[in-house]
Amino acid sequence: QLTQADLKAFYDETSILASLRPHKNVVQLRGICTNPLCMVLDFVDGGSLESKLKGEHMSVSSNV
Repeated sequence: QLTQADLKAFYDETSILASLRPHKNVVQLRGICTNPLCMVLDFVDGGSLESKLKGEHMSVSSNV
């Protein structure tokens, strides 16, 4: 069961994501669903960030 604190944290997070200007290195928030509670984000090919960060052969590059 979600608490009021959980809902506030979700809406705070989505508010921050919605306020970000588009950037090539930031996944865009496209919308939210309230039942079930979820965020709709752009699809990013290549697997999850979590699996990349935990991978043995992780390489990170910067093109800034």
